Order: sequence, then C-alpha cells, then structure tokens
Amino acid sequence: MAREAICGLLAAGLLAGNGNAAAGQVSDARPAPVSGASGSGAAPAPQTGGAEPQGSRDPFVSPIRGAPETAAPERPRGMAGIAVGELTLRGLVLSDGAYIAVVESDGGRHLLLRGGEKLFDGVVRGVRADGVLLVRGGAGSAPPA
Repeated sequence: MAREAICGLLAAGLLAGNGNAAAGQVSDARPAPVSGASGSGAAPAPQTGGAEPQGSRDPFVSPIRGAPETAAPERPRGMAGIAVGELTLRGLVLSDGAYIAVVESDGGRHLLLRGGEKLFDGVVRGVRADGVLLVRGGAGSAPPA
C-alpha cells in the first residue's frame, strides 16, 4: 500500500510538470529545442524594429560597403549610355582609309566606334590597325556614375 502511495505521488508530480522535483525524484533536465536557431542553443534576438543590440548586425548588409545606395541615374540611350568597361573588341574594319572598331556591349549589342566618339564614362581616343584606345573620364565625356 505504501508503495502504491509513493508511485501515485511521483506520478502526480510528473503530471503537474511544475519543475519542482520531490525528494528522491529524478528529473529529465534536457533543454527545450529552440526553433530557428542553428543548433547553438541560444534564443534568437528579439525583433525590436529600432537600433540593433550591441554586437549584432544584419547578415545581409556588407560591413565593408555599408547600406546599399539609391539606384544610379538612368543612362542615356545609344552609345552615350555605354560604359568603357562594358565593351569587348570583336574586330577592326578599314573603311575609306580609316579604321572602325566593331565592339560588343554587355547587353549583346554590336556597335561601330570611331575616334572621338563619346561614351558614358569615357571617350574613344583613336582606332588604329593595332587596336582601340578608350580613355575613361576623358575630355568631353560624361561624369562617371
């Protein structure tokens, strides 16, 4: 009878789940799993909407570059909207004693360049049989973005 009474008390204590272990009682002290954590066992930081707590940062913002800036101004259409770094030389053509450069833009467009033409961030200084001279920020070019 005494044994049944002790088992009843232990069962009642376990069912109550209040965490207070009676004398002689063994409790299972495993921590509850944390959802959304990467197994570190630490609770996630609360979302406050204001400044971030000391020592934490947004993992999607580069600490080197900082916050993303606003969008760059819209470029003009045509050759004046193509930057020097976006061009790939595909060939040179001799026409009426002057060379013309056949270039391809990053967008896949093929263009013909002659000496003196203005680009978005530079100018074509010259086209010769041995290549094309493109200068960034040259006289008469648009300001760099």
